[in-house]
Order: sequence, then structure tokens, then C-alpha cells
Amino acid sequence: MVVDQMSRLRVMLEISKSNRLVPKVSARLAVLKGTELLTLGACQTAQETNSDTEGIVKVAYIFERAGAQAVMASLWSVDDDATHDLMIDFYKNLKLGMTKGQALQHAKFNQIQRHPYFWSSFILIGDAY
Repeated sequence: MVVDQMSRLRVMLEISKSNRLVPKVSARLAVLKGTELLTLGACQTAQETNSDTEGIVKVAYIFERAGAQAVMASLWSVDDDATHDLMIDFYKNLKLGMTKGQALQHAKFNQIQRHPYFWSSFILIGDAY
């Protein structure tokens, strides 16, 4: 079932001439219904992308509209090691029973000694509980 849902989601997206993801079909936006959290660890997944025909879209918001209750995404390119550390802390905090918002807040707090560039890029879109 997951493979089938992802196949339908891929139909929604196409690579534009500028190598950016843009929405292709908006009628199938319920393929991720029931997904509690989708984490996009790649750089700039919450940043705007331009397309000549589709206007301005944020990739992370496409997944939220596709039914994910919450999407964690980044606003800019971040160091791989810092991202790794933040993700490890985030998922440990979730396992401890924290909400998604609390887990991200605590993961960021664990990296507070670093420059904010390394930890403040990640945001939650949607349900933080």
C-alpha cells in the first residue's frame, strides 16, 4: 500500500526545467492521509520554488496538502553533521513521549551552543502535537 501511495504522489510532482519540484495534479492530494509525520531532511524543503506555470510552491506544503498531519522541513542548507545530530535528538525525544513540537524544541535546545544557522533551519508545518 505504501508503494502504491508513493507512486500516486510521484504523479503529483514533476521536475520543472529548473530542476525544482512543482505540483502537477492537485486532485489526488489525499495520498498521505493518516501520516502523522513526514520528515524532509534534505536542504531547503520548506523554501519557495518558482515555476513559470505553477507560481510559487513550497515542497513541504505539498506533502501537508497530500494528507500528512505534520511535515518537518528545512528553510536553508544545513551542515550534514548538525542535521544528523538534530534528527537523532528529535526522534529520541519522540520516543520519550514528547509531542512533535516539544521534541523539535528540545532537539534544538540541545544544540544551543552552536550557531543558530546549524539548528534553527528546521520547522514543523501542521500538527505539532
